[in-house]
Amino acid sequence: RTEAECYRRSLFACQNTRPLHKRLAGLARGDRLYCFNITTGAVRGPVVASSMPGCFAPDAFRGQYAYQVPFEPVHAPPPIVWRRQDHRGRPGPDIGPWSPLEARV
Repeated sequence: RTEAECYRRSLFACQNTRPLHKRLAGLARGDRLYCFNITTGAVRGPVVASSMPGCFAPDAFRGQYAYQVPFEPVHAPPPIVWRRQDHRGRPGPDIGPWSPLEARV
């Protein structure tokens, strides 16, 4: 439900906490973003940030995620580019051009 709302609103979001503010402080318009779905372990992307982080839609995500980053609208969710291991420790499918380590560079 939340991932669908992200793409419908062209808005990624997370909890409004000081550690997350620090981690996202350097984010700027034009930066590439990836969506990590905590429930499924799938990472989709990239999309392009259209602004710095802030609170753009207080009612979004049932009001649970007030720290938000808008992105350029997309016609459909981007492809899955990485998936974490499943609950049995098996790796997810080998998808996408990058691995989590490359994504940090």
